[in-house]
Amino acid sequence: MTTRLSRRAMIATGLVSAGAAAAARAAPRKAEAASVAIPQDTVCFLHPDTVDGPYYENKAIHRADITEGKKGIPLEVRVRIVDAQCRPIAGARIDCWQADAQGIYSDFPNQGDDLTIATPGETFLRGTQTSDAAGMVVFRTIYPGWYRGRTAHIHFKIHIDGRTRLTSQIFFPDALSEWIYLNAPGYKREAVRDTINVTDWIMAEASRNAVAQVKEEADRYVVSITYGVNPQATPAPGEKMPCPTNGDKCVPAPGVPPKGDERIAALIPSPENAARPRAQKPPLPPGWR
Repeated sequence: MTTRLSRRAMIATGLVSAGAAAAARAAPRKAEAASVAIPQDTVCFLHPDTVDGPYYENKAIHRADITEGKKGIPLEVRVRIVDAQCRPIAGARIDCWQADAQGIYSDFPNQGDDLTIATPGETFLRGTQTSDAAGMVVFRTIYPGWYRGRTAHIHFKIHIDGRTRLTSQIFFPDALSEWIYLNAPGYKREAVRDTINVTDWIMAEASRNAVAQVKEEADRYVVSITYGVNPQATPAPGEKMPCPTNGDKCVPAPGVPPKGDERIAALIPSPENAARPRAQKPPLPPGWR
């Protein structure tokens, strides 16, 4: 005999988080508009600034669909911009950029597992939108692939009044990423993913608040995140990837992945993972700047 638990009972047993339940209670009955797709916050916080990374380009390509025919698992990314008092910020410019299913960015050299892939002049998986009255934008894209030294992520840069106010990234539940990279057509590779969420120092700087809410629909994943932004912030110039001073190729440094049972344990939320020391920015190798 199958017992059907009520939502209240599921909360009590831990099968549904209290936060998710609160979000469900706060959600309107009809959610046709993207601007009501993310639950309204009652407490807001300002997200910390993170590095630009090596692949940002300050080119506004205004569009919602950034795939340009790139194949991968369909993803809809819903981003809401608010201030510290939870008030929506309209008219903000939001730049989005990410890797394709194989971890390749458009318009850059020295990519791929053997550093032989170059994509000069290409613009796939890049786009810009302006937040609406509810502080919302929606991008249509694909689930990002991984590349050496980084866990799964999508980059965002937020400009208000013509100035950069926040550079950040969104991250994904790691067990989901692991399954996709090992099984999904177009994502599988011979190389082993060398960095996961708990070993990615940039994710540690962004904090767990940068992990997106993920909803599985029949034809796509829908991920949602609310960024708290100070409209008067003046962050330092974005940090780029360090490079060797001898002219060698400037490529991300590899990570050291956990293996076996330790890897599986690290992918799944647990009290042990919550108590794990956060990943630290690695020191530069000799001869790098």
